Amino acid sequence: MMKTLSLALLLAAVTACGGGSKSAPATTTATTASMDATVELALAEMKVIDLNKNKALLIHADGTIELEGMKAARVTTDGKIVKIDTGEVGFTLSPSGAVSGPDGKDLGISLSADGVITTGDKTISIDAAGELIGGNPDAPRMKIEGATDVKLKRTALFVLIALTGSASAAPPPDATATP
Repeated sequence: MMKTLSLALLLAAVTACGGGSKSAPATTTATTASMDATVELALAEMKVIDLNKNKALLIHADGTIELEGMKAARVTTDGKIVKIDTGEVGFTLSPSGAVSGPDGKDLGISLSADGVITTGDKTISIDAAGELIGGNPDAPRMKIEGATDVKLKRTALFVLIALTGSASAAPPPDATATP
């Protein structure tokens, strides 16, 4: 229960997507997905760090996603987040960059080929130092370590999208429950 609550708290922080007052650069790359286009993500040891709390979510080189020792999902190089225990696909990144949730519905979030998240009128990306820029300026500062190229940045951002998508879909924890 505590690990689930901790995961929910980290996800809530990530939901705010961003940190600081920097704004993400506008993306000018136009991409058109053809029917035979594929998603290409890359895997490596990466950390998604909440700099305010000094807590990290780990993305391992085999795609396993870990938080505080809990390994519930993995990301694949073809753009899927899969539950480890059931093999069920939770989130999918399409060749066009659109992200669909566990129910298969488009989340209204896109991830460009050059590693920029667009949701509504906000853009979020990773700067040269690995920090998330754009999004909510009041959000906790977040940093990505190990995302050394655009495919790794896209992988880390896709995991963040999936986590924030699941956090917004999950009901809030019961305030009357005791651990």
